[in-house]
Amino acid sequence: MSSETLPGRPVDEVKTAAMLGAARVHFFTHGYDGTRLDSVAVDAGVSKVTIYNRFGDKAGLLAACVSAECERMQAEIGLHREDGRSLTERLNAFGITLITFILSPDHIGFDRMISMEGVRSPELAQLFFEAGPRRMQAALVAVLNEAARNGQIEAPDVSEAAEHLVGLWKGMADMHLRFAQPYDRDPEHITARVIRSTARFLRAYAPGP
Repeated sequence: MSSETLPGRPVDEVKTAAMLGAARVHFFTHGYDGTRLDSVAVDAGVSKVTIYNRFGDKAGLLAACVSAECERMQAEIGLHREDGRSLTERLNAFGITLITFILSPDHIGFDRMISMEGVRSPELAQLFFEAGPRRMQAALVAVLNEAARNGQIEAPDVSEAAEHLVGLWKGMADMHLRFAQPYDRDPEHITARVIRSTARFLRAYAPGP
C-alpha cells in the first residue's frame, strides 16, 4: 500500500511521516554523508523533489528527524500532561526516557556521526543541537520553573539546576560511550539510577525552612 492510499490521515501528513521514517533509518544506518536523498525518496514512496519541497535540503531533513524524535520523547514523557502525577514522577519519567534514548545503539551511532560531521559543518551541528538537546533542556527547565513557582524546589538558577539533574541521571555514561567502553543499559539499572538521582536532586533543592 502506498503512502498516498493509507486511510485515516491526510496525504501530506502520511507523506511527511514516510519521509521522516525512511530518513531516520538512513541517517542512523549510513550516517549523514552516506545518506542519499534518492534512496530516502524510494523507501518513502515519494519523489526527491517532494523531499526538497518539504524540507529544503538534506540538512533540513536531518533537523526535522531530530525534531520528530524529540517530540516523540516528550509525548512519551508527558511532561506537560495534567494527569495528577507528582513532580518526582514527572522527573523520573523524563530521566528514564532520556537516559534510555542516550544509551540506545541508534543514538550512540547518530551522536558520533553528528560529532564528526560537526567539525566540517558547524551549521549541521547547530541544527542538531537546537532541534534535539536544546529542546529537551527547555522542556526540563519549564518543569523546574513551574516547581520553583509552586514552592516545590528552591532554585535561584533553574537552568543550572536542570544541568545538575541531567548530570546526576547521566553520570559518566557519555564518557563510556565516547570511548566505546561498556555501560549497563539494562532498563532496571537505568530506572533505579534515575530514581536515586531524582531523590538526591530534590533533597539538594528542597525549599528552606
